[in-house]
Amino acid sequence: VWPGFEMAIKPSDGPLMLHVDVSHKIIHMSTVLDVMYDMYNRNPGNFQAAATDALVGQIVLTRHNNKTYRIDAIEWDKRVTETFPRYNKSTRQSEEISLAQYFAQTYNVNLSDSEQPILMSKPRKRDLPPTKGGRREQAENVLLPPEVCFMTGLTDEMRADRNLMKDLATFTRIDPSTRCGKLVKFASTMAQNRECQRVLGEFGLAVAPNAVEATARQLAPETVQMTKPIRVDPERADWDNALKGNGMFQPVNCKNWIFVYSQRDEQAAADFCQKLSRASQSLGMSFGEPYVLAVAQDRDQLWVKTIEENIDQGLDLVFCLLPSNKKQRYDSIKRLCVLTKTIRNPAKVMSVATKVALQISCKLGGVAWAVSIPMKRTMIVGMDTYHDKRQSVSVQGIVFSLNETFTQYYSYSPIVKGGKAELHNRLEVGFNLALQKFREKNGDLPTRIILYRDGVGDSMLEEVKNSELLQLKQSLSKIYGERMSSLGFKAIVVKKLVSSRMFRKQGSQLRNPAPGTVLDDVITMPNFVDFFLVSQYVNQGTVTPTHYNMIEDVNDANIKPDQVQQLTYKLTHLYFNWPGTIRVPAPCHYAHRLAYLVGQNLMEEPSPQICDRLFFL
Repeated sequence: VWPGFEMAIKPSDGPLMLHVDVSHKIIHMSTVLDVMYDMYNRNPGNFQAAATDALVGQIVLTRHNNKTYRIDAIEWDKRVTETFPRYNKSTRQSEEISLAQYFAQTYNVNLSDSEQPILMSKPRKRDLPPTKGGRREQAENVLLPPEVCFMTGLTDEMRADRNLMKDLATFTRIDPSTRCGKLVKFASTMAQNRECQRVLGEFGLAVAPNAVEATARQLAPETVQMTKPIRVDPERADWDNALKGNGMFQPVNCKNWIFVYSQRDEQAAADFCQKLSRASQSLGMSFGEPYVLAVAQDRDQLWVKTIEENIDQGLDLVFCLLPSNKKQRYDSIKRLCVLTKTIRNPAKVMSVATKVALQISCKLGGVAWAVSIPMKRTMIVGMDTYHDKRQSVSVQGIVFSLNETFTQYYSYSPIVKGGKAELHNRLEVGFNLALQKFREKNGDLPTRIILYRDGVGDSMLEEVKNSELLQLKQSLSKIYGERMSSLGFKAIVVKKLVSSRMFRKQGSQLRNPAPGTVLDDVITMPNFVDFFLVSQYVNQGTVTPTHYNMIEDVNDANIKPDQVQQLTYKLTHLYFNWPGTIRVPAPCHYAHRLAYLVGQNLMEEPSPQICDRLFFL
């Protein structure tokens, strides 16, 4: 684990700000070539396809120059012994040299495997020097031997290793006082460094050695509505313990369902089914007797065949108790139906059963809980994007609220293979379908639409406003016609990747801000209406705020900035997979879950028959 700092200089409503935070990079001891050897030994027949799928899109580090590259392709038909032309400065002539010879002569790195293929990385625009006209120069692709490329980041296998993740957390999850101390020390070092002083002095700048102080506000804690009202703890913002004694806000029963499990897990399946029935009663819902199916052999095709042969139109749910989290089997079953979580620890079966029962009811259209949001005839839209870099396609996850409590949604997830024109056309189709659903449910179209757009950085704000939102407003004009002049439309960009940190002073101590803390001055952006919100509680490390930027407001939308802050915080209470607040508004996270499911597991658009339910929970 390599510690370091990440920095950004940004304008603000106060002085020019240096945003700095502690950062960590995880470097593997194994090279890409080591990974290739391992994959070949495990599956030689499908080696190239498996390696391409696993490695393309990964970030690697080359230690001979301490640079990172993204693997964009593996050139299987080329070897490091093949030559390419290079200009020789001493002879002033072009000469042929192999990649192996180049690394030996330039970096004193001798490659051990002459048969290894070549990795290709496309140059990033930000790494290219600008020309006099301001445009970036063209550059050739970077060719790299797998032997010099070290893997970075966490694999799915690593994330599943609890002991490893616990050990990593001791390095990466830093408490507020320690983190702030590191940042102030770093800023002080920069402020006192003569070379920094010289360079910054040329621009009339200097680094302040202290953190900026600002006055924030804390929004009032919410009351969560289940069968009984629950006053949320303002310091922790969760109601996990209240689930045991409260029924769901609007439960939906599960009458016709099949329960599929591995034959070797028969006892665990029976125990879990019993606990599920008890848990559902405490939530105010009920399960009918399941049609039980035991899979004799743990083969992916047999699981799929067993489910296919027993699915019919009257079925509410297919519940699969899996013996492991094998991705290929998981994806195959996901393409057929919605499934729940695996369980391993018998001591936690009742707790898992309660949350699974709640999740199932929500998948079928139930509402776990609600908060008071007094906004009539309003549609809230959450939007996020999943990018599949291996196939050069993207999935746009969009969810549209349909009711006044903002707890029921219509979802739309187009897979976009073309450019902006295709995306804009698909967005228009999605809004058309959602607005029809809204009118069917409420008798009329919404008079106000509030869009939370996730996955947009500062550099893309103008592009989103002048391209995506412009096209979207034109689409809404077609749908609303003359009524467009009375439609209030507000677009808010949600940014989770921020380098700003907030610390709450309590006497001589620094602590995390409480959930509901809003900062809308000093560090906010000039010429924008924006704010930072801490909505979630963390019990380890330092909390990260979320940055919200209101980039579009048509016909005023009849909602003020402080009301947007309150609405945003309320919406962070409505994610039904977690009995507490989350980091972004629930529609944003639902859109993220939808886009990820379609892009990572389904690889095709879901059936329209289930798009009015939270099937992606």
